[in-house]
Amino acid sequence: MEVIAKLQQCTPVQSGTSKNGNPWKKTEIVAIIQDGDRTSIAAFTAFGNVCDNAMKLRPGATVRIRYRIDSEEFTDKNGNRRWSTQATAYSVVELQAQYAQQGQMTQNQAAYIPELQAPAQGQQPQQQMQQTASNADELPPQNLGFQY
Repeated sequence: MEVIAKLQQCTPVQSGTSKNGNPWKKTEIVAIIQDGDRTSIAAFTAFGNVCDNAMKLRPGATVRIRYRIDSEEFTDKNGNRRWSTQATAYSVVELQAQYAQQGQMTQNQAAYIPELQAPAQGQQPQQQMQQTASNADELPPQNLGFQY
């Protein structure tokens, strides 16, 4: 799974040594996710190199976080069976930096970066999106029949 969000903060890096003697480090990536009119905040755990990459990002950056959800069952101190769920990031990339290097960005990705949302002079926003999108996979959601 993936989400495009604004980076709010990364928590201080925690580190240690595993039972097998291997060093580890982690941080929590706290991101603000905008979904239509709804804004939510989510924390993603990042280990190793992903932790290093996350720590290089500035708060307020638009990032793409690729993650997986893991749940595990445990027994609490009262003997009740409970579940814990964690979102673990396996990739975090600042969108502006990534696409500046590659020289490309789809319209859906550009829609999350405020500086790129203004239409060119004399164009309506819809005209600009149609000129930028190169295939159906890159069209914004409203062109796919969805309504948010």
